Amino acid sequence: MSSHSTRKFVQLCLVAFLFLLPDFERKMTVDAVIPDQPTACVGTRRSEFTMSNSVKLVEVLRNSLADCQFVIGDVHIIKINEQEFIDQGKPFNLSFLDSIREVTGCIQIIDSCFNTPISFKSLEVIRGKCDGEAITMHFMSTCKMQIPPVDFRNLRYIGKGGVLVGGLKNCYLEKRINYDELFSDAANQKFESKLECLEEKESACHESCPVWPDSKNYCWGPGSDQCQARSKCRSIQDCVSNRCYISNGVENCCSENCLGGCYGTSSRQCFGCTRFNKN
Repeated sequence: MSSHSTRKFVQLCLVAFLFLLPDFERKMTVDAVIPDQPTACVGTRRSEFTMSNSVKLVEVLRNSLADCQFVIGDVHIIKINEQEFIDQGKPFNLSFLDSIREVTGCIQIIDSCFNTPISFKSLEVIRGKCDGEAITMHFMSTCKMQIPPVDFRNLRYIGKGGVLVGGLKNCYLEKRINYDELFSDAANQKFESKLECLEEKESACHESCPVWPDSKNYCWGPGSDQCQARSKCRSIQDCVSNRCYISNGVENCCSENCLGGCYGTSSRQCFGCTRFNKN
């Protein structure tokens, strides 16, 4: 094993070991053993979001997740109100979340209000190893928000748990996303809506978004780069991963080591991997 590979392996072991440490020791250990902006980090805890200052809450998020690609644990966005930033003359910027490619736990966006959509542009895999749903989004009902309020444009796989959405008066997140495509086990994972659906019209997907076998197209927003990706096999029944890529109009099985699809037959061409490996 090369010295570079050895160092990567040691870093992954150390990150996993962080779960055994108290909060303050965990932070000190991350800084000490992985000083060069690690790609893996420990997620947030709900207990960290008890204060009522949105600016400080975003700092908690930034300190935990900035430059992170693989979140070991959960991501919490709780009681964050963009209006507080406006009142203080400060920019509302959560773009640091765009670096995240995988979350081993869950994502919770609760009692929050923002007109600027929250973006997870690089997120491909949510393993859902947590108590509760893989994605919970419940917004302040009095808040006026852009629709859709979140952007998971590259999300391809949800391993465990469903999706729960509430607090909106628009059904975009119910009608424009195909959740069965994301779920590992669509028979037992569900999308649950607590939406009022008072606004009948949902923004259309971009004309370049492909039409799926159900004659619909799906997207996370109006842009040509926000079309929902499709990778579950339709014409092939014996792919171990149940994920395919299309070459010259023909479906081909992804490697059994892939989660959420692939762009070739090799296990090195997966969007996500069945076994978590920081590399």
